[in-house]
Parts: sequence; structure tokens; C-alpha cells
Amino acid sequence: MQVNISIDLTPAEAREMLGLPNVQKLQEEWLKSIEDKIMSEAAKLSPETILKSWTAGASSNVEMLTSLMSNFAGGLTKPK
Repeated sequence: MQVNISIDLTPAEAREMLGLPNVQKLQEEWLKSIEDKIMSEAAKLSPETILKSWTAGASSNVEMLTSLMSNFAGGLTKPK
């Protein structure tokens, strides 16, 4: 003998029938916090911000390179 039982329930009704808690508000709050974190990190990845971080020490790098080249060139011209 074979018996088939078919129950047509929505997920909310099944959760209620099994006595599981309704975590919809918790999920919404969690997703909102994740979205806020993603958006704040995405703002750091804007082309303008990236260029500013790349060029932040550019003037000191240029000065260092110029002094290095002048020291190198000065060492070549010194008589031995």
C-alpha cells in the first residue's frame, strides 16, 4: 500500500507550522548593513580617489628621482 500526501504551503506558512522563527526583519537589517559597507567601499574605488592615492607622493618622488640622477651623473663626472 502506498500513500501520498501533498501539502500546499507558502514558505511563511511552513515556517510557522514547524515553529521556526520569522527572521525576515533580521535579514533585511543584515542586508542593509552589508549594502552600506559595499557602498562605502565602492566610494573608495572611484577613479578620482584612486588617482589621488597614486599621485599623493608624486612631488617627493620626482624630487628624489632628480637628486638620484644628479648624484649619479655627478659621480660619473668626478675625476679619479
